[in-house]
Amino acid sequence: MSAPIPTTKCLKCGYIMDHASLLTDDSAVPRLGDATLCMKCGELYLFDKDLRIKTPSARELLELKASASWLQVIRIRRAIKEVQKTHPIPDR
Repeated sequence: MSAPIPTTKCLKCGYIMDHASLLTDDSAVPRLGDATLCMKCGELYLFDKDLRIKTPSARELLELKASASWLQVIRIRRAIKEVQKTHPIPDR
């Protein structure tokens, strides 16, 4: 299941994002500070208070890398890049 977020474009590739999913809990919704990845290019962002994406600051990135969820971020990024090689997501 996915939760709607304000429509926004990936700052790296321009992919339009309007939903977010949490892989470990189907009923979860995004919150301030949660990490998210562009499903087209794998770019890492954080949600702000309005659930819009923002590039993490150096401090936020260090905190994320020290967290238990960092390995999951790495795995998902790799999976996105692998899928894009054989099944590219078209622009929306």
